[in-house]
Amino acid sequence: MNLSIVIGTCDDYLEYMPNSISLMNKYLPRELRKIVAGETETVQSEDYEWYLPGRESWGKRMRGALEKVDTKYVFFTLDDYYYSQKLSREFFNWLLLFMDREKANKLCLTPVPDSAGYKYMETIDTIKRMSPTSNWLTSVQPAIWRTDHLLNALEDSYSPWDFEITGSEKLRYNETRHYVIKLDEQVYFNFVRQGKNKTEGWDNFLKQEGLS
Repeated sequence: MNLSIVIGTCDDYLEYMPNSISLMNKYLPRELRKIVAGETETVQSEDYEWYLPGRESWGKRMRGALEKVDTKYVFFTLDDYYYSQKLSREFFNWLLLFMDREKANKLCLTPVPDSAGYKYMETIDTIKRMSPTSNWLTSVQPAIWRTDHLLNALEDSYSPWDFEITGSEKLRYNETRHYVIKLDEQVYFNFVRQGKNKTEGWDNFLKQEGLS
């Protein structure tokens, strides 16, 4: 499969990585190369490569990890997106075939309901093409990106919020190859929000997954 996974984290959020790794091992294809973009510290993790450049800016660290990717596509996710449904090899292969055919730059996985309020132009094979005037053309929501396109969308100086806001503004009116697949089930749980505030229902989610 022409796909790798890059997981963004930092020392301050490292406490979320053990559960994140456990759930990725449970629900994502095990054979995919996985690179963790961190800072200075790691947690125990078999089959995960760690990119640890030190306390550099978020954007520079993400770019450094992405430069190690040798596949056309990368599934970019963050440490606090906790997966909860199986995303099989066959599912990812189908998405990659779609991206090759449509020359897609990004394919975002969005659970129903779509709280982001994206704007769409058309629907192709149940997958929606984003309008170039949509909000959140770039976001940290789990997505498959063409690796070189994600590298171009990131700036060394970016924080995650710069990436979502400034990055989206830079692409506005010009980007027509971003897509969204609206999933029938909640395949991930955004465990914490900005400021490490836990999302409502976090305790029930951990119990459901047998985690602490």
